[in-house]
Amino acid sequence: MKILKTNQYYLFIYFDSTCIYCKNEIEIIHTNKSQIKNVEIFFISNEEVETIKEFSKKFNFEGNHNIRFTHDINLGFYKKYNIIITPTLFFYNKDAILVKVQKGPITFKQFQDIINIEF
Repeated sequence: MKILKTNQYYLFIYFDSTCIYCKNEIEIIHTNKSQIKNVEIFFISNEEVETIKEFSKKFNFEGNHNIRFTHDINLGFYKKYNIIITPTLFFYNKDAILVKVQKGPITFKQFQDIINIEF
């Protein structure tokens, strides 16, 4: 991704608000948000903007400036990265290099391992 800055970690999560695994991913992040303050996190969905807003309110991420919810306009992200399942997670290191793509559910332990190793 050309828009990524160096010296900053990124996590992009393509999600669907009706997906139970996506909800679990968000719970993991919500529970551990204080431990991952140095990671810019973007939740991306192709759902209606209002659906995304309502979904994000459920998890009370207000005040966490490193966590954002966004709409995938015209399925640009979906098409570019060939999303075939939700959730799909993209982990970028501080050099803006993609270090891990996780398609499908991830356990808390796997998430910790990726965060601890890569971040």
